[in-house]
Amino acid sequence: MINVVTTLHGRNINQENQNKIRAVNPDVNLQDATLFLSEELNGNLSHAKELDNMLGEADVIFARVLPENVIKRAPKLKWIQMSYAGMETVLKDKDLVDSPVTLTNASGVQAEAISEFVLAMMLAFDKRLLKLVEQKNQKIWKSMLMVGLASQTVGILGLGSIGKELARKAKALGMHVIAYDRPRKSMRARYVDQLVAGEEIDLVFKQSDFVACCLPLAPKTTGIIGAKEFRLMKPTAVFINVSRGPVVQEDALIRALQEKWIAGAGLDVFEKEPLPQDSPLWEMPNVIISPHCCGRLDDNDDRVVEFFVMNLKRYLNGKHLLNIVDKKAGF
Repeated sequence: MINVVTTLHGRNINQENQNKIRAVNPDVNLQDATLFLSEELNGNLSHAKELDNMLGEADVIFARVLPENVIKRAPKLKWIQMSYAGMETVLKDKDLVDSPVTLTNASGVQAEAISEFVLAMMLAFDKRLLKLVEQKNQKIWKSMLMVGLASQTVGILGLGSIGKELARKAKALGMHVIAYDRPRKSMRARYVDQLVAGEEIDLVFKQSDFVACCLPLAPKTTGIIGAKEFRLMKPTAVFINVSRGPVVQEDALIRALQEKWIAGAGLDVFEKEPLPQDSPLWEMPNVIISPHCCGRLDDNDDRVVEFFVMNLKRYLNGKHLLNIVDKKAGF
């Protein structure tokens, strides 16, 4: 018997998705502890014993939020599957980092949606959508020149699942693609015209008409983009961030926009979320703001369950799990 416990706080795992998990193998015993965890997080401990009993027998946890002290409370635990990609919050748990428990994320599930968002931002600036909306609101009929994506360069910071999918889409539109990633034996990547590593990251900022940040948040990437990088960009270039807010020094970004070092920004993530009401970013006409939702699709929960089912089959068959997180590196 394999005991699988779900803690998808803030999300409902419907009966159909529960059935998909149970159908993987007759030996799968699925228990949904989401309600009990939600109560615990709200200070209601009336079902703490039931939650502890579930965790105490868990071999696998499929989670959006992990219970506090999960390693101590789940002594039989072998594997945690998280329902999203960024692991910076999860890896604050030192006991988890130091434990032998395998941690996997859902990197790739949202790659399609997030890469589409980046394309939408690029098109919005090239096709002057902000100006068109302004003219419509003022009932102004005035023609303007636009730019084609095929004549431009997109710089992609981070070639994870999102960066790779963005590169594929950008090449399909005829764009030149330059990307920055960790050093590798073969510095080549499909759909990428120029792949750089290390200090050559400067080339991405210098050459690109759009810089799309797809980096994971980890100790080595926190604050990696600041004034130096924004000053390297073309004054006509646009910065797009779909990774995590703390990867960028937000004060430097605001200054770059105010002093016109760059032409604009499309931002889905911020240092503080929700974005404070007094942030200058709200008032800037050359900034598009999205409330950290660019990866959300109406069928996202189904996609995450499908990924977990695929990984659960691999787990039960003794195969290498997909998306194993390097707990020390942070991604």
